[in-house]
Amino acid sequence: FAAKNEISELIGTFEEVNYLKTNNQLVSNQNLFLVKTISGSIKLVDGEIIILFANDKFLNSISTINYLKSNNLLSSPIGSSSQIELSAIQLYTVRGNIVLDAMRAGGEVNITPINFSSFELELYEKIVLGLQKLRQTSRLETGNVIRGRTYSLADYNSLFNSGNQNVPLIGFVSCTKDIEVAKQFLVTSGGYITGQKVKVIMKIKSKNGVYIDDISDWGVNLVNQNHPNNPAQIEVLLEEGMFKIIGQPKDILNPDGSLKFDPDGITPWVEIELEELSIPLRTLN
Repeated sequence: FAAKNEISELIGTFEEVNYLKTNNQLVSNQNLFLVKTISGSIKLVDGEIIILFANDKFLNSISTINYLKSNNLLSSPIGSSSQIELSAIQLYTVRGNIVLDAMRAGGEVNITPINFSSFELELYEKIVLGLQKLRQTSRLETGNVIRGRTYSLADYNSLFNSGNQNVPLIGFVSCTKDIEVAKQFLVTSGGYITGQKVKVIMKIKSKNGVYIDDISDWGVNLVNQNHPNNPAQIEVLLEEGMFKIIGQPKDILNPDGSLKFDPDGITPWVEIELEELSIPLRTLN
């Protein structure tokens, strides 16, 4: 059997197989997976070793990556990143909350230990490893990217209005190169927040961002078939970390720059310039 850190590609599956382990223990009705390893050899792996293969959503992302590759739709090089790592990133673009909910369990401000399930931990590790490898290619984004996110007024004040120059952005930081996409996200985000809130356009100077739009479920290759009538997000993904405020927050809606809440409930829009510092917020045990 292959160890999980050897696997680079899923070739096929065998369902409900009975087999003997090396210690002569009988295993019944176990799913086995035929895989290619990093060295190029072909081996079997069981569902106890890699949990990702037992998840239908992850298998769908594997199929999506295979489709993109076979149709030459990956517009940028993928370097040494594996099918498994690319599939993890692709699944993140489909269901980011699979890992983000655990990463933001303490909210937008409090940096707390991450309590991942086994599946979430496997997925997170593959996303991080895939991003590390993609940074070694022309996908590395060191220019300006844009992020739109709605915060409660309390969280906004804690992050951007406390006098602290450096602020944490918790969870993977999805950005775009199109400000109209960021504005659209502001309109639809923050619906779960009650009370006063602030819509924030972050103009971020990226150091370690990774271009993933041609992989993304909302990107140029897949948005029309999976999310009709939406624009391609032109997505650049950054990892969570500390970001430095390099420009004073500007209230876009009020010429005098003050943050005002209108009587009719209009939420203020604020623009902030940030710089990625590449300082991680926490490490996993």
